[in-house]
Amino acid sequence: MTSRTAALGHSFSDASLLEQALTHRSAGRRNNERLEFLGDALLNLIVAEFVYEQYPRASEGDMTRLRAALVNGSALAELAREEELGESLVLGPGELKTGGYRRGVDSCGYLQALIAAVYLKIRTGLPAGRWCGDCSAAEIARRGRQGGQGPENNVAGTVAGQRAGPAGL
Repeated sequence: MTSRTAALGHSFSDASLLEQALTHRSAGRRNNERLEFLGDALLNLIVAEFVYEQYPRASEGDMTRLRAALVNGSALAELAREEELGESLVLGPGELKTGGYRRGVDSCGYLQALIAAVYLKIRTGLPAGRWCGDCSAAEIARRGRQGGQGPENNVAGTVAGQRAGPAGL
């Protein structure tokens, strides 16, 4: 994995997060799906900021369309191929037999998971982002305790309850 970390331009002192980011769900319970979720949101934020900065006269609709064109499955799959991520993937037996690494199985997901893994390693240096996350978690918990009306509060209550639940939730 050290050659992959060098190619990513980021060093992982603890390779477990990198390994998780590169592990397909077919290979076991500790896989990249949760990291993929976070990486998807981060990638949209990164590209949105880029579009915002690079196109100061663009309308909101134009910026939304441009972001969608930049953050899509085929564009991300191409980038993953250029980065040769297929060589580093951890796949389960079924995916190995069917050549999942050659097919680029979930390649954009791996890219998103890697973005999340890097973010999780460096976020301690981002106090404003950490503060926003803490405030959001506190708000979710507060709404959950209040037992508000509507589906968004039911979800918030469920998520807030899971934060204190057993590890792995």
